[in-house]
Amino acid sequence: MTLAPKDPAGFAGRGQVYLGKHKWRAALKDLDKAISLDSVNAENFRLRGMARKHLGRQADAIADFSKAIALNPSGVRAYTNRAVLYTAAGKPDSALADCNKALSLDAKDAEAFNCRSTVHALLGQRERAMQDIDAAITLRPLYAESYNNRGNLFMEESKFDDALANYDKAISCNPRFVDAYVNRGICYEQRNNLTRAALDIDMALLLDSRYAKAYIQRGVIFAKNGQFDKAIEEYGKAIKADSLDPAAYLARAYAYHKEKQFKSAKADFNRFLKFGPKEGKNVDAVKKLIAEIDKPAPKPEAKVEEKAAEKSVTKPEEKNVEKPAVKKAEEKPVEKK
Repeated sequence: MTLAPKDPAGFAGRGQVYLGKHKWRAALKDLDKAISLDSVNAENFRLRGMARKHLGRQADAIADFSKAIALNPSGVRAYTNRAVLYTAAGKPDSALADCNKALSLDAKDAEAFNCRSTVHALLGQRERAMQDIDAAITLRPLYAESYNNRGNLFMEESKFDDALANYDKAISCNPRFVDAYVNRGICYEQRNNLTRAALDIDMALLLDSRYAKAYIQRGVIFAKNGQFDKAIEEYGKAIKADSLDPAAYLARAYAYHKEKQFKSAKADFNRFLKFGPKEGKNVDAVKKLIAEIDKPAPKPEAKVEEKAAEKSVTKPEEKNVEKPAVKKAEEKPVEKK
């Protein structure tokens, strides 16, 4: 597709097409060009933020969404886009503020309700989360993301049948919804239906071959089958797809530990501590395992050599032992009859 070299709308339009095709780098290149030609178009910054988000450049994406908001304070979508990243970054208060702002601008925005449900779930406010999901689905009955989020809430309560029903609905609404396939795969794995779980993960990777979460889950399935070498390989693919994902390092570390590759396990445990949360059960468990790996192995007890043992015990040599004479029984004459 040939574009006029100084047409920002053309580059922005093609960049948006690339976004729809999940060609993030091509989209970023075109949107960079569009912004260089028109630096006051809020939507171009928002779209570039989406490309950067999918390329793992979260801070840059937040900066683009913030720029879009500054240029157009009434643009609802930039607030919800930024809220999603704030939620992922563990900043629920900032995310909640963005969702509320979006709803103040448009009280019937399904995406804003859906986004806020995720924030409420992060804050442990399950009832509020479910209310927002219901509101989103009422506004948009075929909204795949809301069914997926409702499935996640049921998963947290181990209500697997309800979770599966919602993941099924999400996939029926959007057959290319990668997250829904992965989450349904996790649900099947939790129910020990590893065959169905593997099928869903395979489908997710067919749709997006660089989705780290899918590789992690495939590794979990291999690990559950005791195939830790294959699990390690899958976790490595996840790290290649997203080198900052702490979950991949943690999973691979445990697999290495199971294989008694303690040096590699320690390296990955330390990477998890670097990129992951700074406190919590996982952190405490990891620090304990690192301490166990660092603990010097007990020295083997000195064995007493047999020869030394023989010297410490005096044994009479067999040739010097006088054997008692054995008397032969006297023969009695046989009486003749």
